[in-house]
Amino acid sequence: MLNEMSKDKGKSISQIVLKWAIQQGLSVLPKSTNPAHMKENLELLGWKLSEEEMGKIDGMNRNQRFLDVRVYLEKTFGYLSLI
Repeated sequence: MLNEMSKDKGKSISQIVLKWAIQQGLSVLPKSTNPAHMKENLELLGWKLSEEEMGKIDGMNRNQRFLDVRVYLEKTFGYLSLI
């Protein structure tokens, strides 16, 4: 489904997902050192996902976090005592 939206809009899947998050009112902090990706991240202005497209992406919800802090702490610091 994301592939289809990407082709229809002429945007990357990353752009579709970032735009969905922004339209949800979420803060996004895309990280890249690749100039092409940084340019792509800046091209999120001037277009929107339709309500129907937003609904389709919403329907993909699996009640999972994008970042599980516990996993990050354990991998980064080797312990979970901050939680």
